[in-house]
Amino acid sequence: MPKSHKDISEFHKIMLIKIMRPDRVTAALRNYVRVKFGDRYIDARPFDVYKTNSESTKMNPLFFVLFPGVDPIPNVVESAAKKGKTIENGKLVSLSMGQGMEPLADRLLKQQAAAGDWIFLQNCHLMPEWMKDLERQLDEIGPTAHKDYRCFLSSEPPGPSQGDIIPQAVLQNSIKIANEAPASLKDNLNRAFSNFS
Repeated sequence: MPKSHKDISEFHKIMLIKIMRPDRVTAALRNYVRVKFGDRYIDARPFDVYKTNSESTKMNPLFFVLFPGVDPIPNVVESAAKKGKTIENGKLVSLSMGQGMEPLADRLLKQQAAAGDWIFLQNCHLMPEWMKDLERQLDEIGPTAHKDYRCFLSSEPPGPSQGDIIPQAVLQNSIKIANEAPASLKDNLNRAFSNFS
């Protein structure tokens, strides 16, 4: 409950808006949070793959939740290139998961972990049965992997009927990145401007 007289006044305004114009409540709450706490709680910051990469370790995969209009591959490729890891020199491997890709993924995971290279397993939602094997492999590989090893995973968010495609242990150990497409012109411009220093 609001503490000061001014907060009570703002709270009453929002309640009045809720009663009179329920369609405007979201905008009123956004404005209240912006005034009370600042823009940083309202305006989404553009995704910074370099900052996220610096937070990752060999034990924590980076897990990209896929949304329409957003492709994480260019961000990962650009970030890897700054570390000298490219698809051309084999120090970054990108594998699109699908039927029959399990043995290749298993072999590449071990190979990249031993060499200290990076692997990106895309579209993991297509392999719900294999994800349990991936969970076991990540647990086995992690402690003995080279310190420079990184694993990237991507998957669509599960639908209501799909249940748990990604095992909970994989999600708990991962750094989850939900990079949605910009919702407004302002967000789109902010994302474009973030590419410049």
